[in-house]
Amino acid sequence: MTGAVGWMVIALALAVTVVRRRSTAIALVATQSLLIALLALLEASHRSTEFMSSALALLAKAVFIAAILGWSVHRTRQDRPITEALAAPVRLAVAAAVAITAAALVPRFGLPSLSQEHATVALVVIGITTAIVRKATLFQVLGLLVAENGIAFAATVVAGGMPIVIDLGVIFDVVIVLSVATAFHDRIFREFGSGDATVLRGLRD
Repeated sequence: MTGAVGWMVIALALAVTVVRRRSTAIALVATQSLLIALLALLEASHRSTEFMSSALALLAKAVFIAAILGWSVHRTRQDRPITEALAAPVRLAVAAAVAITAAALVPRFGLPSLSQEHATVALVVIGITTAIVRKATLFQVLGLLVAENGIAFAATVVAGGMPIVIDLGVIFDVVIVLSVATAFHDRIFREFGSGDATVLRGLRD
């Protein structure tokens, strides 16, 4: 079960690097978060009550991501898509290559299986890569969410689970990434009429 979920969440993460529409990317990350939450709920049946609470928090986070970021997209409609510096196939190739390299180089760190560790590393690396190579602010936010989902996946599959890590990740996503980043995105859009983060490079003190 965990192996199948691992492959699915990696595929969703790679899809975020290539899709053009912000709403599609939000749906992909929300689905990824939902899959990890459902995996946590299945694991919670033979774990502590604290882990069950964390699993429910992951489920609530998946819904929150879709709602808040969807609302942000609705508020900041753009006349045309942002032109990316790298073509979609190049972004996909870069993300895949970096993920494969990182998974091969990172030593074992205690998860039940090597495939689970590879999935964790791949998610974190793909998320960071997405935040770097995409120009739209919301895609950069989604990249951070993908990376954090990698940590949540590891905290879910590790023996006994790590509810405190899951809870801290949910707090990071909700309070820091979503609240601050969407406000930052909305401010950029109001000032420049675009969610392109590269417009900030033209600012001078």
